[in-house]
Amino acid sequence: MMYLYNNAAGVGGFIVGTDAKVTAGNMEPQLPTGGGYSNASFSGNYEGGTISPAIAAVTNSVTYLHADGVTSGGGANGTQYANGPGGTTGPTPINLTYQIDGTGRGVVKDSQNNVYGYLYVIGPNKVTMIPTTSAPAVNVFITGQPD
Repeated sequence: MMYLYNNAAGVGGFIVGTDAKVTAGNMEPQLPTGGGYSNASFSGNYEGGTISPAIAAVTNSVTYLHADGVTSGGGANGTQYANGPGGTTGPTPINLTYQIDGTGRGVVKDSQNNVYGYLYVIGPNKVTMIPTTSAPAVNVFITGQPD
């Protein structure tokens, strides 16, 4: 079941599954509305990681990224720490490229030009990314300052 709301607290929604797995999630609007997104929409220092992994096979990560916002072939470099079924890793350097379209959806590629994941611009200070692994988890990144 999907529930939407528009009240003094803002606009958004949530999902409550009717399955045995207790599926649930939150929705939030993409800001600013009306599109007009580009690689410049993902520029600066971002920190974040996985949220709500659904199964034990999902690798949890915490990542720092610096996105350059370059118009054609933007780059994001950073460091990742991970923990999952294979153990703990990190710090692991990450070197990615990305291309964001006018809707705010971006294709993210690794240093070998393989699709690494899909990025979605939520607002001027927030993006989400879904990696293309066998057990993907949603990653949320917000702008911040490096330590």
